[in-house]
Amino acid sequence: MSEDTMVPHEESLETTIKTKHKKLIRKIILAVFGLFLVIFLPDFFPRHQDFDVVHNTVVFQVLMYLIMGYILYVILRYLRLPENTSVDRIKCFKRHSELVDLSSFLVMLMAVFVFLNTFFFSLSNVQGGSMEPTLYDQDDLIVWHFNERYEHFDVVIVKIAENEYYIKRIIGLPEDEVVYDNDQLYLNGERVDESFIANSSFTCETRCVYVVPENHYFVLGDSRRNSKDSRSEDVGFIPRENLYGRAVFIIRPFERIGKVE
Repeated sequence: MSEDTMVPHEESLETTIKTKHKKLIRKIILAVFGLFLVIFLPDFFPRHQDFDVVHNTVVFQVLMYLIMGYILYVILRYLRLPENTSVDRIKCFKRHSELVDLSSFLVMLMAVFVFLNTFFFSLSNVQGGSMEPTLYDQDDLIVWHFNERYEHFDVVIVKIAENEYYIKRIIGLPEDEVVYDNDQLYLNGERVDESFIANSSFTCETRCVYVVPENHYFVLGDSRRNSKDSRSEDVGFIPRENLYGRAVFIIRPFERIGKVE
């Protein structure tokens, strides 16, 4: 009794490799599209580029360049259908197809991060203690900046100078009259308690009056004795375009995870 050995037909091999070649080309196109988004989207919409985790983290940068190099290699090698349609060639195609799959997934993941950072929210890190006891040094935050409407006592990111950002709390909105009398806040003549500041924090030790200009905001740190803010002449009132989003959630350290109040 003999056993028959099945040998793949040459025509079947050619059909298989053509099918895999088409799939590989589609995956390459997806990866190239993802790389285009990752690289160029922040240039088209640069407002929140300074908070871009992908472009500002060495690990992501190295990974992106490795993927770019590999995709270029695959394009140069497999842009056209190889003449050799052997079983070994199909196995080689399969290996590269799996690697391109992984590369496409990583690229699209980075593209999602870049897209979200550009239009919806960013990640930020607190440096310093000017917002204690609300926020502490090295707290990591989610900053929401999509279609933002700012209100009294929102905690916001403000741009002071090129590549220099502070995190403060909005006390006065445009055209508000902000008065501190015996360290008591009055907004447009109405007394307002500030439960978020430390008991030992003095905002103004005399009577201070601030009239907020149109399209500007008056911001203070919660640790008033340890904060450079709108009371300082070199900061002053903050223009609307220099507000970069509202801090909404603490994501690290883990024991402090929760909403920013």
